[in-house]
Amino acid sequence: MDYKAMGARIKKLRKDQGLTQEKLAELVDISPGFLSTIEAGTKPGGFDTYVRIANALNTTLDYLSQDIITKSGENHDHQELIKYFDSLSYKQQRYVLDFIKKFCDFTNAND
Repeated sequence: MDYKAMGARIKKLRKDQGLTQEKLAELVDISPGFLSTIEAGTKPGGFDTYVRIANALNTTLDYLSQDIITKSGENHDHQELIKYFDSLSYKQQRYVLDFIKKFCDFTNAND
């Protein structure tokens, strides 16, 4: 299982939201040191810890664990899209989502 990718995703979300490790650890009720090991992927947390992290970061377990859980039928293009999307800042992700929504609205209206 790729806990390093999951930890990197948590760290990116935390930083994008302007949270320090200390603040997120406080919100999740764990020590900053333990959060550091989770973000580094060197020590996995328990299920309840990941639920609290997801809630504190206003995200889902699906998003956090997408590198760990293999989704049946997931294709290479989807994985590549997620990889590029994850590399964007929060602001850039919002822009891309807005573009995709407008594109879908446009194509659906013209079908």
